[in-house]
Amino acid sequence: MIIIADKFQKAVIKDAIMEKACLITVEILEKLYNLNEKRCFSPFELDFIFSKSGLINEDDLTSLKENTLRENEFLDSVRIVIKNMDFNFKSFDEIKGRIDLYCESNLHLKDSKDKILRILEFLNNDFLQIVKKENNKYRSNYLFQNAILRINSLFNVNKIDYQKINTFENYYKLKCPKCKEIFGVAGDFCGVVTCPYCSEYVEG
Repeated sequence: MIIIADKFQKAVIKDAIMEKACLITVEILEKLYNLNEKRCFSPFELDFIFSKSGLINEDDLTSLKENTLRENEFLDSVRIVIKNMDFNFKSFDEIKGRIDLYCESNLHLKDSKDKILRILEFLNNDFLQIVKKENNKYRSNYLFQNAILRINSLFNVNKIDYQKINTFENYYKLKCPKCKEIFGVAGDFCGVVTCPYCSEYVEG
């Protein structure tokens, strides 16, 4: 069960841990949304977050931030490899030399041979086919701009309707009879839950 509210009292957080319920504030949910705008997370990554018992805090988003950073660094390296290829077959050493020269000229950190080779094999896969490999030599199948479009489409982020999140449209809405505050409960909810604002029991 996932409960969303502006804030939670300590007693509510303690109860959530015992009841194995997940609590998340609107502020943290917004930060999670902003991260997802930069990189679309898999259900498994999000399950790691929302399977927590108790209150989700900013530290719980660290792994998602690190994954986003790694992916951005990888994409930067992919773009550099593509930029330094053309329609003529070249050996790996020739491509590596061009990339090293480009990195020196543009003050980029040089990637290792293993990383560049992995990127070439990635670009050569049957799905992308941005790079063609033949007799251990490589060439580009696309102009730089078109190759980048294919990469960007592959890593494109599916936009989330923030209005739905912000208004709890996808959650059960409960109104506390005591404090009259409205909060959202996600998941297969049925029964009684503690109001995150005043700790009153609310039946759903």
